[in-house]
Amino acid sequence: MRKVLRNPWVRFAGLLVVIYVALRVLYVIRGVLIPFSLALVAAYVFDPVVDWLEQRRVGKWRLNRAISVGLLVGLFAAVLGAFVFIGVPHAVMTAKERIEKQEFEDIAQFLPDEWEGGLEKWLKGAPAERRLIVWRLLTDLFAREGAARAVGKSLRVILFSGFSAMMWVFQFFLFFVVTIYLLLDIDRIRDRVGDGLPLGYKDEIIRISKRLDVNLKAFFRGQLVVAAVLACIFTTGLWLVGCPFWYIVGIAGGLGAFVPYFALASGMVPAVILSVAEYQDLLHPLAAAGVFAFGLAVDNVLVTPKVIGKSVGMSPVTIILSILVFGTLFGFLGVIFAVPIAAVAKVMGGELFSRYKASELYTGQMKGAGEEP
Repeated sequence: MRKVLRNPWVRFAGLLVVIYVALRVLYVIRGVLIPFSLALVAAYVFDPVVDWLEQRRVGKWRLNRAISVGLLVGLFAAVLGAFVFIGVPHAVMTAKERIEKQEFEDIAQFLPDEWEGGLEKWLKGAPAERRLIVWRLLTDLFAREGAARAVGKSLRVILFSGFSAMMWVFQFFLFFVVTIYLLLDIDRIRDRVGDGLPLGYKDEIIRISKRLDVNLKAFFRGQLVVAAVLACIFTTGLWLVGCPFWYIVGIAGGLGAFVPYFALASGMVPAVILSVAEYQDLLHPLAAAGVFAFGLAVDNVLVTPKVIGKSVGMSPVTIILSILVFGTLFGFLGVIFAVPIAAVAKVMGGELFSRYKASELYTGQMKGAGEEP
């Protein structure tokens, strides 16, 4: 039995089986792992920021790790809260005002004829008239055959939608809690993993891990800077050209820069559509598209070469392909880990190629070939 286990082909087959089982388990529980995976990536990306804050002093006091994590998480929560409680309500109220003022005629042409009069009365009527319209609609609904089934189906949809919303809120807070825990204990977790490495391969594993760590941190740090710069350029430019909802579209375009060229889909397309709907001319949509063209040109000429450079070495085609492949296989969980897996594949591929270049198969010189019998 021991001889069989020492066979390298048996070990390789066992490794393949273990990988297959692990991938199957991940595929089954992929929905549960999403907040934990996001927290793991966030802790890994922002750990250098926490380390930098730990070295700062406020007067005579040095910031400890707990305070550094609190400052970082508090800043992120403040930015997110400002967007959710200020930006989103402002966008909703702006859309409501546009519908109530001048856009009703444009929207009404897409509605059924029997809806147009009722919707217009609803938007322009007093609160008492609105309640009367709702009461009449409910009375008409229950007077029809099969209304009970329709109401029951609607209630089930509302119930499941509410449950889904609660789960999203729970996962959001779970992401925050796990991220804080990982940021506080990531050094101890790293030390424990290092202690558990096999001693015969520890130095080699640490050397490869450092190469991988350099690549991943360079990529994530660079993409964060690129996304922030592009979000500022897009938001300011769209505000100057008068694009509706510029504060949402600009931020969405900047966040889309995490995936190469995705800023065009997440930012430029909505900006052009909103500009066409608002002004119904050619100048403003072209100006909105010009903002994104200018931002991407600045990114390609100045930001990306200075921030990322050639330290990562992963081409945009490789990143897009990895996101598409792993996203198709594992859904959103695959999208989260697509770039790290591609970086691991790049480093391991480089290691295997280096070993191949030093092997007898490449050099063609067998051991003992030059010795006389």
